[in-house]
Amino acid sequence: MYLHKVFQCLLLPRLLLMIVFFVLSLFMLADTWLDGDMIFPGYSYWLSVMGLYAATLLLAIPPSFYNKSTFYAFFTVPILALSMVRAILHIRQNRAAFLHTP
Repeated sequence: MYLHKVFQCLLLPRLLLMIVFFVLSLFMLADTWLDGDMIFPGYSYWLSVMGLYAATLLLAIPPSFYNKSTFYAFFTVPILALSMVRAILHIRQNRAAFLHTP
């Protein structure tokens, strides 16, 4: 009945998915330089998945939003990605002691 919510919660946020694809592309670049065979199912598969993901992000933006402010906002994405990674890395565990509130 509410199984679609489970799948929605399993998906990564779009910005985190972009970070994963960027790190994967760095691994593919390192694999090319080292003449290794680390990445499976292959470069063409992952490049097509990255291309399809970029195309879906571009298609999701309405044509009326393609203006100068959207162009400038595109360049703030790396800053937002770094702040999201920083926030994820600084998540602390719950405190063991109970803090009383007034």
